[in-house]
Amino acid sequence: MSAIENAKKVPDYRIRVFLSVDLSGATAYKASKNGAQQLENNLYPTWVSEISKFYKIFPGIVKKQYEFCISTPFNCKIIEDAFPKVWKFLGDEIIFSCRILNEKHLLFCVDAFLLALLEFREYLKNNEFTKELDVKGCGWVADFPTQNQTLKVENIVSNGEELFLSEEDEIIADNKPHLFDFVGKHMDEGFRISRFSAPEKFVMSLDFCNLLSATSGELAIKFKKDLFFHSRQPLKGIYEGIEYPLFYINTMSDESQKKLEESLKENFGIQSINGSKLSIFIIDFLKKCEATNLSFKNNPEYYEKYKSEYNKIIDNIQKQDDRVKNDIDSEEPVKNGSKNFRFEQEEKEHIRKIIARMKSKK
Repeated sequence: MSAIENAKKVPDYRIRVFLSVDLSGATAYKASKNGAQQLENNLYPTWVSEISKFYKIFPGIVKKQYEFCISTPFNCKIIEDAFPKVWKFLGDEIIFSCRILNEKHLLFCVDAFLLALLEFREYLKNNEFTKELDVKGCGWVADFPTQNQTLKVENIVSNGEELFLSEEDEIIADNKPHLFDFVGKHMDEGFRISRFSAPEKFVMSLDFCNLLSATSGELAIKFKKDLFFHSRQPLKGIYEGIEYPLFYINTMSDESQKKLEESLKENFGIQSINGSKLSIFIIDFLKKCEATNLSFKNNPEYYEKYKSEYNKIIDNIQKQDDRVKNDIDSEEPVKNGSKNFRFEQEEKEHIRKIIARMKSKK
């Protein structure tokens, strides 16, 4: 297949959400008496089977809760199959990915994920072998294909040369994220903030917070969780060391959450944050850091520039393919030692370098 056939259509601008769930206390559990015990007729210690159940059960709970969230009276058929899907298993952590179509879709995904955390927490507490375990979560968003890039895992493993990822490839990545890797500034940001999550605190990236809080008034009937300020932390490599403001959603049960919020308000004067004010603060902060806040309203300028450059390169490759085809059709193929052949090779190499530079941009 030629380079131009591989390239096809320039990828559409898209925002993906990444939702992480981690087994809290898993390291201690593996070494504990409860986790290390080996039951009769079982080859492995208890922790192996219980953590395997986590991998198998939790994704199904997320899908079930998503279906509940979009069910009647909302009847959102257009996003019926657009539920968060497993991207990676990392030790005791599962990371889900999903292309987000609009703010409402994001809220459904987040709502479903938070419900899944609560449901699996109950499962752990009611299981005599896993009472010391808990779950914690975090979330972030990333836009593609400019500030972040989609990479085919098979090409990374086989060292294959892939000049372009087309819209067709990105659609496959939306539906089967486990076949791809995602890298870039927002991905780094997400992994950096994840260490601040806790069983009672679902920590979020700033863009994630902004997209949630910007529509809090419109969708409050579905998304009833309040946002709280966590702390400001320097994140390595993020915004040149400027202390990053972290926000979270309380992920305890409704009764525990109510008691905690009352205690915070009474003892420390800490209250939930107004969504519209938080959105203004985040946009302000990102501007000071010379970063663009993500939005579903308009494609950013950097994407339009990428799209223009992408199409120019495709045109160049098309012209190159046409010249090669004309050489073959005329039955006068160029020789390896000819000036024309060397020029063609130099031009191909030049195009490869341009593409490599585009992929490295954030």
